[in-house]
Amino acid sequence: MNKLRFKTIGLNGFWDKEEEIDFEIKSIIPRNALEKIYNRIDEKYIEVIIGPRQVGKTTLLNLLLYKLQHHNKRHDNLYYINLDTIVDYKMFENPSMFYELISKSFGQDKVVNYVFIDEAQRLKNPGQFLKGLFDLKKNIKIFVSGSSSLELKSKTKEFLTGRKREVILLPVSFFELVNYEGKIKDDLRHIKLADKTISVWQKNELFYGKYLSERTRDFELYGSYPGVLTKKNAEDKLEELNELFNSYIKKDVVDFLKVERVEVFNKLVKILSAQIGNLLNNSELCSITQGNIITISKYLNILENTFIAYYLKPFTSNRRNEIKHSSKCFFIDNGLRNFAVRQFNESENRTDYDALLENVIVSEILKNKNIDEEIYYWRTKSGAEIDIIIQKEGQFIPIEVKAGTSKIGTLTKSFHSFINSFSPRKAIFINKDKYAIIKVNRTTVYYIPAKWFLLYGMNII
Repeated sequence: MNKLRFKTIGLNGFWDKEEEIDFEIKSIIPRNALEKIYNRIDEKYIEVIIGPRQVGKTTLLNLLLYKLQHHNKRHDNLYYINLDTIVDYKMFENPSMFYELISKSFGQDKVVNYVFIDEAQRLKNPGQFLKGLFDLKKNIKIFVSGSSSLELKSKTKEFLTGRKREVILLPVSFFELVNYEGKIKDDLRHIKLADKTISVWQKNELFYGKYLSERTRDFELYGSYPGVLTKKNAEDKLEELNELFNSYIKKDVVDFLKVERVEVFNKLVKILSAQIGNLLNNSELCSITQGNIITISKYLNILENTFIAYYLKPFTSNRRNEIKHSSKCFFIDNGLRNFAVRQFNESENRTDYDALLENVIVSEILKNKNIDEEIYYWRTKSGAEIDIIIQKEGQFIPIEVKAGTSKIGTLTKSFHSFINSFSPRKAIFINKDKYAIIKVNRTTVYYIPAKWFLLYGMNII
């Protein structure tokens, strides 16, 4: 058992209480965001960690504390407070006073103090407080998070422009889970798409194929919230998803956002869940839910801003026949999506099998993409469509997703249409079990089983 040591606020209101808590680091799935934040630990920016509820934001703060403690071989300059545990917020009203209390407890001006504030949305005006603390230009590095990311973001956005770095923590990625379980050898966990890559995967299918297929199934059915991943059986996973969904509706939708027509909101979630991968049609949604266009537009924004849904925008090249405005709806987590429609039967026996896999693929790309990368879909008014277009390093890479097996060399008319129109260097055909490389004009088309693509996401390209 590891020990996590830090200072916190005592009953007297000062930073003089030494805490030591048990911290079983081996049971925690490492998140890629940990290294991302730690690599800029010397930058003065405030680190703001946001994301959906129960996704591991507090755990990430604890991992940062632990890493700092062990790297610096000290803990006397580490300060942590969960604002759910205190009743008097007086010291947070004056940034100068707040810093003075920290400096008195430490007494060394040249050493950086690391301050972690969890549930920061509890403050009356966290944005103004954090801005004031940052503008003191003292030796202090601040990390903040909160269970209600929408509330935290709304209270800080106006004040922290140019003063923060924002990390969006989503449910655990396929790579993060596989990396944690350690069943894939290291040289297979870091690989780029090339001609030899296909043969490497084929050679390792016997060793890792079944394991990766099982993990793909889990992600398709139950998603990847940490609390769900740690449950061993289907019943416990469903109970966790039930708690996640109901907590979201109560705390974010009802308590904070004051949504009055909860029945319309729930009906909208269920409809969108049944239509993942389809074009959004607000008029149709209004008709089915009995909500007006203003209400439905508001609720769609809520679902996106609370990290439940994602709206994939169309790729356009200013050609007349392309769809330019309608977005496609996906869910950030398959488990919550399946819970909304109450469907957890095996993937291959379902009518929405292709949509389930496409949703997982989009979700994993979102978890792995960098700030300078983007994803789209492509569709023409005549019906030609590409599921996903990745924009990366000046390239546009089309991706077609088919959950079943594929016949090598047989591409859809839509795939040929995009290749003929844009001549991409690479294209990817995700399927159940086929490996191949073919040439179509000047485009190299890679046939990749879904389980291998999920392992890498954007990083493979």
